[in-house]
Amino acid sequence: MVVYLWVKNNIFFLLSFGIIFSVVLIRGQYLGYDTGIYRHNFILISDAIYNGHFGGIFDAIKSEPPGLYGIVAVLSYAGISVDNILVAGFGLSFLFLGISLYFFVKNIFGKKSACLTFFLFATSIIQLESHFFMLFKSVFSLIFGIWALYFLVKNKYLLSSLFAVLAGLIHPLAFMFFIFGLMAYYIIIRDKSIILAGLMCLASLALIYNIYNHELIIGLLSNTINHSFVFSPNYYGGKFYGLSDYFLFAPHYIVFAIYGAIILKKKKSKEGQLLIGMALIILSLILFKFYFYNRLIIYLDIIVLMLAGLGLENMASRFDKKTLKIVLSGAFTTLLTVMILFYLFSRKPEIISTELEEIKSLCSVEQNVSVFITEPRLAPWAYGYSCREVIAPNIFGNDKFSTDDWNKFWESGDLGMLSIYKKPIYIVAGKEYAKNFNRERLAQYGNIIYRLE
Repeated sequence: MVVYLWVKNNIFFLLSFGIIFSVVLIRGQYLGYDTGIYRHNFILISDAIYNGHFGGIFDAIKSEPPGLYGIVAVLSYAGISVDNILVAGFGLSFLFLGISLYFFVKNIFGKKSACLTFFLFATSIIQLESHFFMLFKSVFSLIFGIWALYFLVKNKYLLSSLFAVLAGLIHPLAFMFFIFGLMAYYIIIRDKSIILAGLMCLASLALIYNIYNHELIIGLLSNTINHSFVFSPNYYGGKFYGLSDYFLFAPHYIVFAIYGAIILKKKKSKEGQLLIGMALIILSLILFKFYFYNRLIIYLDIIVLMLAGLGLENMASRFDKKTLKIVLSGAFTTLLTVMILFYLFSRKPEIISTELEEIKSLCSVEQNVSVFITEPRLAPWAYGYSCREVIAPNIFGNDKFSTDDWNKFWESGDLGMLSIYKKPIYIVAGKEYAKNFNRERLAQYGNIIYRLE
């Protein structure tokens, strides 16, 4: 009886946990574009820890925030394999993000709103896509960003600053998420200690980045200044969905979020005004095309989910008849669960298992060879899984030609242009890409791989 009551009272929490577990279990290693890049860098770190091979590690990670790779180094030293860190670690970080969201909402709005927020998070296509895109740094750093906000509303500024710095060390955008909260919170309560906390965070991050790699923070600021506030698509939007896609994916809980915002506006609570203020700031930055503005949609969605959980809980409480409430809740829950599971099973993975296995087979060929990638989609996978030097046009550090040179290459199919690279060359390409080449010089190695002597 006790177990039954516990399950009944936590049904949304358990259902959310099950959905997230299904996502990780089903899609596992076939995640997004950055998977191979992370794996390549994680292997360099692991190799440095175990074998003392520091050759390429500094070049590989010097343009990245140090936080994530520091954690990888610790986990590698503890004996955890790279693939476990990559797949299980990312899956757990996705789960911990949802749980962090749950605890934050529970402490400001109550348990019912928290359970509903967690369920909406688990069924959010935007959050699911952040998982499929393998946005490891964004997801992992947001955990610390949410806890920084939690300690902020509890007026524990030192702890809030600490978690904000940890978030920034993993991903600068997560630190911006905290800064948005800091700005909104200062407007609400006018406590000068908040400004002090913000300055302390900025000083700490500036010092660490200056020691680690001063070019990173300078590049971030210059790109923001040069490419923000331009009403046209640009490269610096970040690879993710746009605002119009967001309204298409999330109308069912945006409505509840607006309702939740109206409730909070009437109550005039500092927590409510904080969330509304953050949502407006982030939305403004997206509209004005701030640096990586498409990725900011993930942060906007987190705030919207919090507001939606409150709005949905408040609306459900207005139904007097218990039977009607149960029927409507059951229908809504079933609909969202079926929708997200259908999306999960119908969405094509970034790479199919046979393609990945062929790329992995290159680890067993000769040591001093080159792997040439003609299909951009497969470049990061080869970078992380082929165990060999990768040539990919306009990607990575081994590209020795300009964009114009590559355009001529695609038009002519002249394989002689690749003679400057180590031979033999294994060409990873689908048949559509390979048909323009001189097939007499190519030996079929697999379904998508050819060998050039």
